[in-house]
Amino acid sequence: MLFIFIILLVLAGIFTYENWVSLIPIVAVIIWTIVSWQENPKWMRIGEAGISAMWIVYDIIIGAYTGMITECIIIISCVIGIIRHDIKKKENKIEA
Repeated sequence: MLFIFIILLVLAGIFTYENWVSLIPIVAVIIWTIVSWQENPKWMRIGEAGISAMWIVYDIIIGAYTGMITECIIIISCVIGIIRHDIKKKENKIEA
């Protein structure tokens, strides 16, 4: 099923392609699709932070400043999640 979604996203990207800038959301959505299939929440958080960075670049280029603010909030949320659920839990396991 994952490959079917990726193929559909690539086809949609071909139909909506305008220039190199339009490749950014296509790649971001494909990566998001792959990340959302991961069973490990850690990789989902890391992937989402990277995807949001891609969207920030896209938002800056096209001038979507509210989108850029939204993606910054998502990145902050991902970093908080990584610290709380990945780094601190790992430190607590080492101490125990």
